[in-house]
Amino acid sequence: DWVAEARGGGGSTSRQALVRDAQEQLSPSALDSLLSERNHRQIWSLVYALLDRARLVPAAQLKLKAPNDEAMKAFAIAIRELLHGNQSYDKRFDRYVAAFEAAFGSAPSWELSTALSALVHPIEHVCVEPSMFKKQLKLSGAKRTVSARPTGSGYAGFLSIARLVANKLAEQGEVPRDLWDVRDFITFTLKPTPKQKKPVVKAPPVQED
Repeated sequence: DWVAEARGGGGSTSRQALVRDAQEQLSPSALDSLLSERNHRQIWSLVYALLDRARLVPAAQLKLKAPNDEAMKAFAIAIRELLHGNQSYDKRFDRYVAAFEAAFGSAPSWELSTALSALVHPIEHVCVEPSMFKKQLKLSGAKRTVSARPTGSGYAGFLSIARLVANKLAEQGEVPRDLWDVRDFITFTLKPTPKQKKPVVKAPPVQED
């Protein structure tokens, strides 16, 4: 099932199709064209549709009130800078989080903050599942805490642990194709296994003499 979903390139819901569409729809030229036309809400519509298809973000987190035009413009520019800017990624990340909060009234989750870069740049970036990634940090001996609010420095810690896991997998002959493979490995292996119910042992019937 995992191979079909992650490695399959056919259906529109497959990861490869999502990555391909994200790279096309959110390319520098595509975003620059929309920005030059002041079509800021269309940028958010594209982002929303991709995140909704990817099922990476809980549906409740995507129920957002439409911001005013000025806030949407700033957010659209922050999306472009996050994905294709020239400054260090931690600064672009923090600017994106701040623009999201200004537009929608609350900070984005870790999934909302990291899914876009992971879809457009799957070799360089990872979509963070916070509970599993924090567990991986602890198991790896990293002595650092990560806040619930996404930050550029916190993301750098998660990204470094993902790359460490990728290197360990490669050493075992299991070379990840991208950081989506690594994310799956972390979430699958650290997810709590459901407890099995103990079988009920019935007493044998009492035989009368």
